[in-house]
Amino acid sequence: MAYSTDDFLFTVRGTLASGEIFANNWAGVRTDGGAAAQDFGDALHDFYDTLAAVWMPNDTTITSCASKHLSSGITTELSWATITGANTQEPLPNQLGIRVSLFSGTGPTSGGPFLPGWAKQTTDTGGLVTTDVQDDIIAALEAMVTTLGTVDWALGIQSPTAVAVRAVTSARVGRRWDVIRKRANDVSESYVTTDFT
Repeated sequence: MAYSTDDFLFTVRGTLASGEIFANNWAGVRTDGGAAAQDFGDALHDFYDTLAAVWMPNDTTITSCASKHLSSGITTELSWATITGANTQEPLPNQLGIRVSLFSGTGPTSGGPFLPGWAKQTTDTGGLVTTDVQDDIIAALEAMVTTLGTVDWALGIQSPTAVAVRAVTSARVGRRWDVIRKRANDVSESYVTTDFT
């Protein structure tokens, strides 16, 4: 099996407090073979820009996006204006992220990135993600999916085992923080090791 010529992976990169680097992977499927990868990148930019303007501290910057054509393996850096968080509160620890769970209805059935880089204002007194943040992520996701539909793209889920990208049919965002330890390279990890031999 091989990926379709319409299957793409998009990697959004940025930096957090203390210069730590993160990367989020998103997948897309062209619904018209002539659709431009830059259009998907522009929709991703709007998604991050919407959230950064309210909920991300100025320690968080989202700096670039690259597309990978999965059937050919060709990677292209897309045009991307750096986004800087506008929230003036202190940042949460870098390893705390919000999972965007995406579902396709067919295999692979679920996936989605862990979004790091949030301000303390995103947490309520019980330590959960606030419902306002939850609602804003879903609203930004809905807007992105709508925009993608107008430029002949669909948000997708990549499955290396199935060698396919499936169009997303639904999404959800919970209120519990995820602790990210280099899952899909969302946040880098630095280890201290010992050898007992």
